[in-house]
Amino acid sequence: MPNPTPGTCQQLRGLYTKLNKAISDFNDEPESTKKINLKTQITALSTEIQNHPQINSIIEIIDNDVQEIKFSLYEILQKDTKFYTETGIDWVEVPESLLLNEEQRVEAVRIINALCPTGDYENILITYIPEGLADSGEKRQNILEKTTAGYYSKGEKGKKDYWEEDDFKERGGIEGIVDKQTKGRLLITKKTKELENDELFKQTVEKSVEDLTKADEIMQETGLRGLGLSELLVIQRQFYNEDGEHLDEEGWTWITEIETDSSSLVPAVCWDPALAQFYLDADAPANSNRFLGCRLAQSIDI
Repeated sequence: MPNPTPGTCQQLRGLYTKLNKAISDFNDEPESTKKINLKTQITALSTEIQNHPQINSIIEIIDNDVQEIKFSLYEILQKDTKFYTETGIDWVEVPESLLLNEEQRVEAVRIINALCPTGDYENILITYIPEGLADSGEKRQNILEKTTAGYYSKGEKGKKDYWEEDDFKERGGIEGIVDKQTKGRLLITKKTKELENDELFKQTVEKSVEDLTKADEIMQETGLRGLGLSELLVIQRQFYNEDGEHLDEEGWTWITEIETDSSSLVPAVCWDPALAQFYLDADAPANSNRFLGCRLAQSIDI
């Protein structure tokens, strides 16, 4: 995660300096009237620090009452702001700070624990998906282009950084595939290059969309879902920017969180190293193969 901005660190240091001085003065002050004023000052400074977005935006998990895991939403939002700016997705806004209520915080912990049944919290990925990111065909086309920009490296003129297979085009292409989720939201998933590398995600491989959504299957059991296409495009680019590698180079990921009906093909995506392109295809929801699975996730509307 990125470090807080210097201005934020300086602001917090200033508040703590004032608080420590007020406490010291309180302890050294013999006069009761001045003590009352110092106590009021201490209370006010303590409240300001506790309400500061860098402090009061932490998701905490106690693992077996031993290991304490913390995710700073403040730092996540700083990182996401930089991502959307540098990627050229300039029609969205990322809030500077975000405070979860108790219900949202409990749900965040539940999602993280559902994604990490073996305690591998270091692979958790939390990112902010802004409202209005993909609410038109034009925006969806722009997202595809901007989150795959620079991928094609074979030098053949006229080649795009992505490839849309005929079945994907039949499904409506990038402009016609609409995500179910539209509100600004915290998306929580896991950062793993291949589905087979993760014990939970591995359980989705070689299962159809119909299988994955059955009552006794993994999505219903865990309270998790798959990804929307814009969500996948965002996290695959974030992964590439951070690690220099592509998601799903050895397999495919179902895109399940989209508006559809029982007769529609379901998109699936991967990185094709032979073509050196981001590859978009679609298949029947009843089909499965040993290379195809689902990146599980869940989100919290903000």
